[in-house]
Amino acid sequence: TTLIAIFSFRLIELPFWKGWLSQFAPHKVIFASLVVMALVTKKENSLSNNEQSPVQVVDVSSQWRSDLPVIYTLGCDKSYKDARVLPCIFGRHDAKKTVVLLGDSIGAQWFSIFPNQ
Repeated sequence: TTLIAIFSFRLIELPFWKGWLSQFAPHKVIFASLVVMALVTKKENSLSNNEQSPVQVVDVSSQWRSDLPVIYTLGCDKSYKDARVLPCIFGRHDAKKTVVLLGDSIGAQWFSIFPNQ
């Protein structure tokens, strides 16, 4: 990363800041940059359109909606449907150790690591 930063500073920033490229008006530099970006984007699109493999569109919205910790499916948290938070008790009552998981949605992410769910 440091090498890239040095390269970028010496070959890109300095010429625009104090070098020979600093004499150009900002609007011309911005316009030239936009033209270069448009040409690169057009070239990239034409390369990807020439490929024979079909483009697959994946609907990830249904995936992230169902990608919840298992604790949300157990009725402990009614989310927006109810203001009550009900305790969920798992495992044996005579176990040697007790774990209390108290938290928000970040805490719920840790639920799956505890045994005897």
